[in-house]
Amino acid sequence: MRRSRTVRCPNCGRRTHHEYSCRWCQYPIRLGRPARLRRAGEPIEKAEITGRGGPRFFYGYIVVAAAVLILTITQGTFYSFGVFFKPLAEDFGWTRAMTAGAFSLSTVLFGFLYIFTGKLNDTIGPRFVLTVTGFFL
Repeated sequence: MRRSRTVRCPNCGRRTHHEYSCRWCQYPIRLGRPARLRRAGEPIEKAEITGRGGPRFFYGYIVVAAAVLILTITQGTFYSFGVFFKPLAEDFGWTRAMTAGAFSLSTVLFGFLYIFTGKLNDTIGPRFVLTVTGFFL
């Protein structure tokens, strides 16, 4: 019967015998040739963190940039209503009260529907809910 070797977790310092991650802090552990031990205060090399030579590209920045772009477009068009107030009232032949009432109604409906989309998001999951609601934009 082969016994697994114990290694010290580089994150929490506890000994673990798990092959892929620390038993306590779930820090990923690569078994194999042990890395060179660093002295206290010595900086960590980039290759030790990423596991390869150069810096890794973090795709979260693309997600954040896309979210900022989409929110800027959607919220910008929604709250630019005041700019188009007079042209909308003239085109539809509405009074100022009717035009402002349409915007107020849409704002109240958005607020009311956020409750249901939040509930759907919790039950079904954000991937499906955001895909379906994205088509309504």
